Amino acid sequence: MSSEENKLSELQKRIEQTKHELKQIKQHEKPMPEFINTTNVIRSNEYLLKEIQTHSKLVSVYEKYSQELEKMVLSTSVIKSKIKQLKSRINTRKKSKTRIKRRKKSSRKIRRKPRKTRKVKRKKLKR
Repeated sequence: MSSEENKLSELQKRIEQTKHELKQIKQHEKPMPEFINTTNVIRSNEYLLKEIQTHSKLVSVYEKYSQELEKMVLSTSVIKSKIKQLKSRINTRKKSKTRIKRRKKSSRKIRRKPRKTRKVKRKKLKR
């Protein structure tokens, strides 16, 4: 695996962990009937703080993840453009080679002495 793939998988794990933390926080947030209202409000405030922190953590991890994806997309587009350039170079070289071959063939024809043609005698068929 490349370092970029490792980073992405690590970030995916962190995203899943953070989502799991959020679920746990939301489960414990429910007020308890045995406490006084003010105590429940304080507890809910603490859980809200934890939830906000976890959300901000999740957002930062998603941001890093998206940056890594953007890097990968950019690198693939750069690679694609380089491949296109190479293909065009190869094609132009092939074309120039065929042109040179054609020129050589045509020049050979000109340089050669014309062949003596033999006159073929036709035998008269007897009827």
